[in-house]
Amino acid sequence: MSCRTAYILRDADGRCLVTAEKHSWWDLGRAEHVDGMLEMIRRTGIPTDDGRAADFVDGWHCRAVAIDMVERRVRHFQCGMSLHSAAHADSFAAWVAAAPVWSGWDVGYAWGGRQGLLDVVPQAAPAVAPDDPAPADVPLAALCARDEWFVGWDAGRSEITVKYAESSADWFHSCCSVVSVVRPDDVVLDYRLEYWDVVGWLTRHGEAVVPALSAEAPYPLPGESTVGRSAGAVLDTASRRLRYWTADSVPPAAHERLAAAWPGWRTERLPYGYPGHLACTGRTDHDALSSPEQLRGEGWDDALLAHRDAGRRRLAVPADTLRACRIVVVDD
Repeated sequence: MSCRTAYILRDADGRCLVTAEKHSWWDLGRAEHVDGMLEMIRRTGIPTDDGRAADFVDGWHCRAVAIDMVERRVRHFQCGMSLHSAAHADSFAAWVAAAPVWSGWDVGYAWGGRQGLLDVVPQAAPAVAPDDPAPADVPLAALCARDEWFVGWDAGRSEITVKYAESSADWFHSCCSVVSVVRPDDVVLDYRLEYWDVVGWLTRHGEAVVPALSAEAPYPLPGESTVGRSAGAVLDTASRRLRYWTADSVPPAAHERLAAAWPGWRTERLPYGYPGHLACTGRTDHDALSSPEQLRGEGWDDALLAHRDAGRRRLAVPADTLRACRIVVVDD
């Protein structure tokens, strides 16, 4: 199986077309590639009000581009196999948006998946299949095991005591998601979940998540390589603000269910994944972040790294605004 890319175009004359191709290598950042892509859509496209186009854009398409030539807007999403994390996807989206070919355009990533393409070309709705997955049946007690490295938690001092090294939890967790609770006293408690579907977990359990986590000892922050393509959330209890991130799409219906499960909370997607998560909890340059050298070996280049760094710094809060837990290491 290989990637299939769907294309939606609302042309300058108002007609709306949909088409697809396999093995697509159009580069959205290069003008000559965009011109070739538009020519291909106009040549092979089916009108979206044609019966043949019904539900054309479906789950078989792992990449897609929607272009509105009238309002000068673009939304796109990429195959998850080519994007290594939520931060990688956001950095790629920022690189595309900054390309000269799109100067003066509204260009963004379709984090709502195929339904998110309709943000710019709502006329294509008949050609886009519904996407309304049920939330996963994830238990509330979804924390990673800690018997191998954990010693104790001193709530009064906000100290986590561990064996071996500050990063020893990473030795036993090959991958995890991260949820941080910001208490009213501005202390940040970090928790590791063994499930990737953080949005489904937050939707299924709602605000009960906060007391459930607060009753548990927190965890040391995982390294960025341990988080990988996982997901996370920051729950600010004082401002009642929930910010989540994931490398996967969150269809509009799923986001609406999440918001309904947290009444009275401001619910939004947090850009730049784990680096953004650290930045908005006062840890912009934390040692948990991978170095540029490490990231270059994982599909990053200098342009993407520049967008990653600029994005996370825009999210940063002063280091003295919030207080993280201290990690104490003892001999085994």
